[in-house]
Amino acid sequence: MNQSTQLNIDRKSLYVDDVVLYNDKPLFSFIDINPTELCNRTCEFCPNATVDRKGVVIELLEGCFLNTLQELKDQDFKGYVTFSRYNEPLSQDELLKKRANQVREFLPGVTLIFNTNGDFLTKRRLDGLDVDEISVMDYDNKGAEKCKKRLERAGVDITEIDYPFIKGVRDNIKFLYYVDFVENHTLWNDRGGTLEELSLKERRTEPCLEPDRFIGIDYNGNIMPCCVTRSDIDSHQDFILGNIKEQSVMDIFNSERATTIRKKAMDGNFDDSMKPCYHCPYELGRYRRDDVILDYERGLDYK
Repeated sequence: MNQSTQLNIDRKSLYVDDVVLYNDKPLFSFIDINPTELCNRTCEFCPNATVDRKGVVIELLEGCFLNTLQELKDQDFKGYVTFSRYNEPLSQDELLKKRANQVREFLPGVTLIFNTNGDFLTKRRLDGLDVDEISVMDYDNKGAEKCKKRLERAGVDITEIDYPFIKGVRDNIKFLYYVDFVENHTLWNDRGGTLEELSLKERRTEPCLEPDRFIGIDYNGNIMPCCVTRSDIDSHQDFILGNIKEQSVMDIFNSERATTIRKKAMDGNFDDSMKPCYHCPYELGRYRRDDVILDYERGLDYK
């Protein structure tokens, strides 16, 4: 095993117990699957402000979803699965529960998480939901007391209040409420150049490890290399790595294009083929060039 591969394994071991190797190379540790394109909000810090996601509900084909789970099962994947990709998961709660149960069936060893804006956070929508962690974002700056009451109305027992975080638990699901998110959050990014007012003034030169640890599957089956790019944005089309309707997830992740993007991102080499990364401040200051995560901060205790 060469030094670069060992560093990659050491890095991923900081937040997952079991690093999976595929073709002697570490596999991604996070997979974000977009079961539907629907979101009820158009937040100004999100590309949904410019792309209609309130129209007709378009679901990721179930066959493609199940094929992906089988691929991950074949690799004994034990990382993170999330349903947070530019949709509001709880708006389609029955679909969410079905997909979560399918993940449990195929991948009992993964950590299943998602983010929500909290608009649909009710007891009924949480009943029967089998996930590990839910992060609730207070996009309206409601304040700690209102956020606490929202959790309590949904049947969540409060375990800790440490502003701006409120932690709780219900039916073995951990909850993290990020209070006054817009006011307190300082890690905004320009979503691959779609929100220019949040862009860096100079071209980025600092490494980014997101394409190495993460893949995102959009509702149309397209795979993207990071959480800030999406296949329904014209300027991100060149970052589409492949489509699970046509190729396997493993083949796409190990393709020449995906490998090139990962290497350039880790080297901080954001040339003309990496335009969505030009001015992206995502997780700026968190990485060193020796590929060790300096500060992977989340409100919950991630490995």
